[in-house]
Amino acid sequence: MKAKKKSSAICDFIIHHHVDVLAITETWLTGTVRDNRAIADIQNTLPHFVIHHKHRLNSRGGGVAVIVRKGINVDFNTTGDFSTFEYLDLNVTSQSSSFRLIVLYRPPPNRINKFTFSAFQDEFSSLLETCTASSSRILLAGDFNIHVDTPDDRESSVFLNILESYNLLQHVTGPTYSKGNHTLDLLISYKDDDLVTSTSIHDDLPSFHSAVKCLINISRPPPTRKMIRGRKLRNVDIVSFHKDIMESSLLCDPASDLDSLTEQYTDVLSEIIDAHAPVVERNVILRPHAPWYDDALRAAKQEKRRRERKYKRTGLSVHQDLYKEQCVNYRNMLNESKSSFHRKEIERADHKDLFRVVDKLSKPKSDTIFPSHTNKGDLAKRFADFFHQKINALRERLDSSPVSMLLDDLSAPCTSTFSNFDHVSEEDLQKIIRSSSITSCQLDPLPTCTFKECIEPILPVLTCIVNKSLSSGKFPASLKHAHVIPLLKKVNLDVDNLANFRPISNLAYLGKLIERAAVAQLQTYLAEHDSILGHSLHTAPTIAPNLPLFAS
Repeated sequence: MKAKKKSSAICDFIIHHHVDVLAITETWLTGTVRDNRAIADIQNTLPHFVIHHKHRLNSRGGGVAVIVRKGINVDFNTTGDFSTFEYLDLNVTSQSSSFRLIVLYRPPPNRINKFTFSAFQDEFSSLLETCTASSSRILLAGDFNIHVDTPDDRESSVFLNILESYNLLQHVTGPTYSKGNHTLDLLISYKDDDLVTSTSIHDDLPSFHSAVKCLINISRPPPTRKMIRGRKLRNVDIVSFHKDIMESSLLCDPASDLDSLTEQYTDVLSEIIDAHAPVVERNVILRPHAPWYDDALRAAKQEKRRRERKYKRTGLSVHQDLYKEQCVNYRNMLNESKSSFHRKEIERADHKDLFRVVDKLSKPKSDTIFPSHTNKGDLAKRFADFFHQKINALRERLDSSPVSMLLDDLSAPCTSTFSNFDHVSEEDLQKIIRSSSITSCQLDPLPTCTFKECIEPILPVLTCIVNKSLSSGKFPASLKHAHVIPLLKKVNLDVDNLANFRPISNLAYLGKLIERAAVAQLQTYLAEHDSILGHSLHTAPTIAPNLPLFAS
C-alpha cells in the first residue's frame, strides 16, 4: 500500500492489532523530503516505533518498509543485488530470540520492466541459497504476485517446487487480493520450524491487498520505557512561591557587585524552586499518541468489529459488503477527526507555536548523531576544545581587520557618537520581557512558565543586574556559559570529523535579557537620529572608544 497517503490507517492497524513488526510493500516512498510528512505522521502517532525502508531507485512506485517497535533490535544484511524484486533483509532480535526477516516485493512483469518469471526464478533461488546457508530461522514476507492458490498455474507450480526444494512452507491460506480473489501475499518459513503460528487475513486497510497477521514464536520485548526528568510545576503554590522570594536574601543586598548578585540570583531561585517542585525522575512507558481519537471513532470501530465478526461467522457476501462499507466509513471518520484536530491546533497556535506545530507535522524526528566514543565526558571535552579553537581563530581574524580600516576610504566622516548606556527602568525592562520570547535553557534557575508568573517579585533584582552590566560594560561571569548541542550539518557527512558539526548554543535567559536591553538603547539612538538611517555606512554613528561593549 502507499504509506505516503495511508499513514493514519497504518498506525490505527498497528494499535488495534497490537503489532510489534509490520512489513509493508509498495510504499511509494522516494528517499527524499517528499517522504517527511508520512514518516513524521507515523512517528508522532507511534513514538515507540522505528521505521526502516528501502525505496525504488530511478522510478516511481514500489519500495519496501518495516515498522518495528523499540526494544526489538534490527540489523541489516547485505545479500546481493537483484533486479526482478525489491527486498529488505534484516536480522530481528527480541531479548534472547532472533530470526531473519526478508520483506520482498516482486513487481508484476510488463512491457516496461521486461521482467520474466524465469529471471525471477533464478534470482529468488540465489537469494534462498544465501539465506539457507546460515543457521538462522527465516521468515519471508511480502507480495510475490504469484497465484499460489491455483496449483494448475505453471508459475505457481514452479514457485512451490522451489520452496519444497529448500524445505520451506507457505502459511497463508485464503485470498489476499480483492481483484480476482487470489493469494499473492505470502508468509514463508522452514517446514520443521515453529516460527510462524496462527495466521489470519484482515481486510480493514485501504488497499486492494489484505493484511496478513501472524504470531511469531519468539520472546516478546517488554514495553518500551523512557526515563523522564522534570518538576511537578502544576503543584506549585504561586502565592507561597512569591512569599518565599520576597523573604529570601535575593532582595536584601542590591549593593553587591555584579558577579555576586548574579550568582545570588541563580542560587536563591534554584533553592526555592527545588523546595516547591524538586526534580523527579520517572520511568514511563511509551504509548501511542492519538489525541484525536474520540467517542464517535470508538463507536464506529466497535460497529466495524461487530460486522467483521458477523461476516466471519456467516461467510456471506452481503455481510462482507457491509463490513467493507463500515471499514470505509471508519477510515473517513478517522481522517476527518485527525485533520480537524490538527486544524484547531494550528488555529490556536501563536507565531512561535505555529513553527513548532508545522515542524512536528512535516519533519520526521531524528536522533542526535555524535562521533564514535567510549566516554561521554571525553566526547564533550573534545567538542568544547574544538569549538573553543574555532572561536579564538574567529577573534584573531576580526582583530586583524578592525572596523577603522574599513572606514578609511569613506568620504564623509561620522560625527555622531554613542558614548554611554542609560539606566533601564523596571517598566522598560518589563516591556522587553513581555515583547520577547522566553526560551527555556538548562542553565536557567526557573522554568519558563514559572518565570512568567514571578516577574513582579524578581523584577527589581533583574533591573539591578541589567543596569550594573550596562554601566560597567561587563558581562556576568556566570552567564558566559551556554548549553551547546553539536548538530551534524548534513546527514551524509563524516560524523567522526568534528568540523562537520555546528554548535547550537542556548544562553541563560538573564544573559539574553542584558543583550536585548543594550540593543534596545542602540535602536532608540538610531531612531532619534533619523538622518543616519537615510545614508550609507559612512554616516553610521561611531561607538565611543571609552564605551565598554561587553568585551570581557
